[in-house]
Parts: sequence; C-alpha cells; structure tokens
Amino acid sequence: MKELEYLRQENKLLTEQVARLEFQIKEFQRMIFGSRSERFIPDDPKQVSLFGIEVVEAAPVEIEIVERKKPQSKKQPVREPIPSHLPRKETILEPEDIDLSRAVRIGEEVTEFLNYTPSSIYVERIVRPKYKLIDESTVIAPLKNAQPIAKSNVGAALLAYILISK
Repeated sequence: MKELEYLRQENKLLTEQVARLEFQIKEFQRMIFGSRSERFIPDDPKQVSLFGIEVVEAAPVEIEIVERKKPQSKKQPVREPIPSHLPRKETILEPEDIDLSRAVRIGEEVTEFLNYTPSSIYVERIVRPKYKLIDESTVIAPLKNAQPIAKSNVGAALLAYILISK
C-alpha cells in the first residue's frame, strides 16, 4: 500500500517535471526560431500576471556542457588544370627598356588560358620571366596582360565566340 502511494507521488512529480521541461523547450524554441522583433525579456517578479496564472518556478536543472571542436576552415576551391592534350601556343614577354645584361633570371610567372581561332581551341601560354638586378635588390617582371574576366582561364577570343554563338 505504501509502495503504491510512493509510486503515485513519484508519477505526479515526474509528470510536473515533464510539463515544466516541455514549457521550457517551447520557450527556447520561440526565442531561437521566433520572430526577431520579439526579443526575449525575462518577466519581472514584481509584475502581476495578466491572466492570473501562477508560474511555478522550475527546480534547478543540471546542464551538461559539451565542448565542440572548432570546425576546420573551408578549403579554397582549386581550379582543375587545363587538359594537357590541347595544343599550346607559348608567348614570352620580356621587360622592355631595361638592360638585362646586368640581371639574373630568378624565375617566371606562367599564365594559361583557353583561346579560340575558328574551328580550333588552344591553350595560350604566356611566360613572364622575372629578373633580379645584380647590384640591387630590385625584381623586374613585365606587366600582366589584362583579362576580360578577372581570375578566369577564358581568353578574349573564346569569350567573344561564345557570346556571338548564343
């Protein structure tokens, strides 16, 4: 008999706790997913309830804090290389108006983009050698040609053909 009474009391307490927790969940969902113009403002304990409903204070609940690992930064997309089977036309741009007899070649910058002549597509490869003057720490390289679309691998002739073909 005592056990039955104990189980009824425990059932009543658990039912009340479930009701409080469901109410909290609904409030949190409203705060998170609700309209942003309705910011959460905690109730003033001195304020009288409009509907005469007494809000039962919830018993303190232990909250388990779970630390999440910081997500790794997104990797930049990498452009696929232009297929090697396409024919290539190479152009070498040398710096103008500079005596290269006093300079040492230290590297080169290569730009490849697709271009078009009627009935064939080819890769135009522009090589821009970089030089360092022997006496100074100055690096010399020719200016890069302007592209119709920045950071693109489409040449002006191919772009014009695509636009006209449409």
